[in-house]
Amino acid sequence: MPSTPPAISVVVPTRNRPEHLREALEAVRAGALSAFELLVMDQSNGDDTRAVVESFDDERLRWHRMPRNGACPARNLGAALARADLVAFLDDDCTPLPDWLERIDRAFSRDPDLQFIFGELRPPDVREEGGGYPEFLPAEFTPRQRRRSRKVAMVAAGANMATRKSFLRRVGAFDELLGPARPDVKSNDSSMSYKVWRSGAKWVATPRIAVIHKNGFRREEDLVPLYRGYSHGLGVCYGRFARRGDLRAVETFLVEQWDLLRWPLKEALHLRRPTGVKPWLAHLRGFAEGLRLPGNVGYVSGEVFQDMERTGKV
Repeated sequence: MPSTPPAISVVVPTRNRPEHLREALEAVRAGALSAFELLVMDQSNGDDTRAVVESFDDERLRWHRMPRNGACPARNLGAALARADLVAFLDDDCTPLPDWLERIDRAFSRDPDLQFIFGELRPPDVREEGGGYPEFLPAEFTPRQRRRSRKVAMVAAGANMATRKSFLRRVGAFDELLGPARPDVKSNDSSMSYKVWRSGAKWVATPRIAVIHKNGFRREEDLVPLYRGYSHGLGVCYGRFARRGDLRAVETFLVEQWDLLRWPLKEALHLRRPTGVKPWLAHLRGFAEGLRLPGNVGYVSGEVFQDMERTGKV
């Protein structure tokens, strides 16, 4: 391990996708900023992923076997093990642009008050037929949506986030009950997004810090249940915070409920068969499930994150 601390630590959860991971690692290594470390948090069944990491023979790449599955525990443990003061999160099916790390480092250096960055998750330039890519494009939000910053934050992607490590020590990290214990729950990165928004800390959502969702293609028949799953996951997230007594989470949930219900109601008032009811029901069902889950199990506060740093365990 290099003796000089890196400028930034990159955390990549991965499971059984060695070739996708190879592309992600190649893209980070080819970037403009070289003073980084990259922690591969491996949940794979075999040794193929480790072999990919070792094949680069690069001391900046660090392989770690995860004791259990889930993107949230992997991100949390990776951030706890990180040696840099800045931590960037990248998914294994994404390739960052060449200036990705450089722009993250520059943004935090220029603004000491900035605590968190939600970067763009961009589809490839060449689109495939019969499906699409999950994406997060901050520039496409309307001015009204940008003013309601909660809307922007809650649909941000864990595939491209960056933060100061001091923020995680103070506010906490990803909710681990939305990962391995609840694999059916999508939007598990929303637990971090809500914390960022709720904390009052300064954050930005920007298209200037971008990664390409190169290997994230979903067939058309898979996209509808995927997005419905996002609604369900958001509901679970709000229910979890409400269970711990956060009334702002209840208010936010109700606002989203109205946003989801307005279109079906409009259709019904025009005597048309309403569409969009299923996402609303999924959101509602998720909130009820979140309320039933034990409030503190899997919840990673700032104190819990600091314990992870001391012990090196999730």
